[in-house]
Amino acid sequence: MNDRMFRSGHSVAACKRLFGIRFYAWQASRFSDEPLSGTANGFFDLHAYFAAFGKMLRNRFSPRMDLADFTHTSEEILFSLLARPVQKVSVQNQLVLDAVVQMIRTHGSEELSALLKDIHAGELQLERLFARTLSLSPKKLSSLVRYQSLWQDVCRNGAFDVQDAVFAYGYFDQAHLLNDFKKFHGMSLCAARRTAALSAFYNTQA
Repeated sequence: MNDRMFRSGHSVAACKRLFGIRFYAWQASRFSDEPLSGTANGFFDLHAYFAAFGKMLRNRFSPRMDLADFTHTSEEILFSLLARPVQKVSVQNQLVLDAVVQMIRTHGSEELSALLKDIHAGELQLERLFARTLSLSPKKLSSLVRYQSLWQDVCRNGAFDVQDAVFAYGYFDQAHLLNDFKKFHGMSLCAARRTAALSAFYNTQA
């Protein structure tokens, strides 16, 4: 999990292909060999936390495979990992799932005190569970959900209005929204909107 903006480098190395697998943050621990505590904003070799998965990928992948083959093979391996004996599969705590669902439902705008009441959990209890599963606190994950919800709104809503967004996402004022967005996105909201307008990725209808 990352709650800091970073820029990835561009490789010009010949004869290399990159294939990435992105998990929902609250589900990644189900495929890891170790708790994900302390991994926030870090970069690690696959074997550091996903050794079993990495070994299975290496045994099944080949240079002749195309993207569809990579995808199909990876899905088969992930399903097989979930089918492991229960003692080898990380148990997903229901309180973590309940908290994440509530964050998504409220676009990350709900205060932590209200969230704890909604899911009937204690603050220290949830902090401990989040640290082990996501390596981020509930408050930080909620902030990420709010930022991502805001960014989706910016990209998909042709009539987006920043003052309406301040109210919708629970910011104190416009300055709070703009500063929070820039912290996560690495550029101002205006600059991000201009960049998105030029991007085929953000202008593709689902």
